[in-house]
Amino acid sequence: MNQYLSMKSPAGRLLLEANDSALLSIRFSNAEPFLKKRAHPILDQAKRELDEYFSGQRHNFVVPLQFTGTEFEEKVWKELSRLPFGKTATYGEI
Repeated sequence: MNQYLSMKSPAGRLLLEANDSALLSIRFSNAEPFLKKRAHPILDQAKRELDEYFSGQRHNFVVPLQFTGTEFEEKVWKELSRLPFGKTATYGEI
């Protein structure tokens, strides 16, 4: 069963979703904050890494990700995840 965690960020409130093995999504959410019902290692790690990123202490994420989309979307997302911190690329370059 998927678990969720709502967190504040400088970009606005985020809703994190994870299963037992990976982070599935991060979405903007206007929903009221809520607490997760049990400890969840993936959500805890994702929140910690995002907090570190927003405070300028982290440039690379290591939380496991699970891409779910079309074959093309998954291929693009995997390539995007390989870009180093601070580097940009056009879709044509990818």
